[in-house]
Amino acid sequence: MKIREEVFAAFMIPEEPVLVGRVLDASAGGVCVQYLATRKLDVGPAVISIFGLNSPGMNRMESTVTYDLEVSEKSWSTPATRRCGIRFERLRSEVKAQLKEVFRVNAVQDINRVSAQPSA
Repeated sequence: MKIREEVFAAFMIPEEPVLVGRVLDASAGGVCVQYLATRKLDVGPAVISIFGLNSPGMNRMESTVTYDLEVSEKSWSTPATRRCGIRFERLRSEVKAQLKEVFRVNAVQDINRVSAQPSA
């Protein structure tokens, strides 16, 4: 589902500053995040927090970065606009329920949109 602009993901990477991006799309299995950076995220394990302006946050969720690419039509300087896919890992049932509620509260209703899974 498409998410309103008020939902963000923060990446906690050891030895790096926190990287924050906007959640574009969400499902029970993960999210698509757009962010600005001078380098790409490594594909593999990641710890993220998801938070919104109108909803409670979800802290330090174990996840996996499944892809990371530059969005060339939006990148015109350094840092570049990038997009990545995040798959949630080992979430407890109560965390899944909270996450579902965050996405429900922040979903954009668009009956003309067909959801598609990004390819890795």
